[in-house]
Amino acid sequence: MWMLPGGKLDAGETAEQALVREVGEELQVSLSPNDISFLGSFQAAAANEPDTRVSANVFRARLPDGQRFSLAAEIEATDWLSLDMPVPATVAPLLREHIIPVLQTAALK
Repeated sequence: MWMLPGGKLDAGETAEQALVREVGEELQVSLSPNDISFLGSFQAAAANEPDTRVSANVFRARLPDGQRFSLAAEIEATDWLSLDMPVPATVAPLLREHIIPVLQTAALK
């Protein structure tokens, strides 16, 4: 299943700090607080764990000037989705049911 990069909070870490850390670890991008904005908190069925739900604080991030992402940590592959195309069945429930609809609504404004 396709899903967003992310992970669990470390002890004493805020969601914003976890985002900056996880994106650095998984995509080799250095974000600052000015690069991110909160999108929402969502819950859905876990993509790869039966009878499990995930809860996520989701952020939008702007790729800082001069940076490019590269795969690292446990990221196996990337792909791009167009918000005006049907969502493939291989997209994780959290992304398909919540995040993409919020982004599609925002794109219409």
